[in-house]
Order: sequence, then structure tokens, then C-alpha cells
Amino acid sequence: MFASCASGVGQCVPQALVPDDLKSVVPVADCTQPGHVCAPIPKVKDLSYQFPTCTPSSTILNGPSAMKAPNGQLGACVPKYLVDNFMPAPPMGILMQDTCQPGEICAPCYNPISQPANQATGACSG
Repeated sequence: MFASCASGVGQCVPQALVPDDLKSVVPVADCTQPGHVCAPIPKVKDLSYQFPTCTPSSTILNGPSAMKAPNGQLGACVPKYLVDNFMPAPPMGILMQDTCQPGEICAPCYNPISQPANQATGACSG
């Protein structure tokens, strides 16, 4: 059994279990065991789990130049602690809860302020 993290919405798992394409977006958070990161519980239970879809309300994130995931979605409802990891303040201020549940943020599929631009955030499928 893995230790709880991120106020109970994540579990501390060995970083080696995180797929390579997601390692940069899964934070250590409050995991204290060396080499462990705080993965969202639904992903720990089922790596193929897809976060619920959403459309970010910010025009920066859903404007005409917004990149959509292969399934057409613009964003996904992810635990807020994940967003804090890849999009810290002040840009974090452009992200809202939108239609997501409390404690979740509607994260874009692609980060328009990344360098280079439009890097996948890991929030969406595909």
C-alpha cells in the first residue's frame, strides 16, 4: 500500500512506475520517501484512467489558436496539486475550476505559455 499525499487525493508511488511521458508533471508533493512522487489515486488504480473533460474558460486557453487533444478536448479536470506543479503562479491564475469538482482545475491539454509553445500537459488523453 502506498502512503497518502496531496491531502488524500494522491498516493506516493516510486517514480519508476510513472510513464516516461508523465514524469515531468507528477510532483513529489508531500511524499517523503526518496524516489517517490504523488500520483493521483485514479491513475494509481488504473493507468488508462482519463480525467473528465472540460473546456477552460480562459480565452488564452480555448481561443482560436488552442490546441485540441486527438479526441477533440481542450482540457481535463485534474487535481489542483498537479496544476501547481506544471503551471505555477502567476500563469496559474488563468486556470479556473470551471465545470470541474471542488479541488480540481480545468487544465489545458497543451500549455500555450511553455517553451517551446504548446507542450502537452499530460492532463488529456492521447
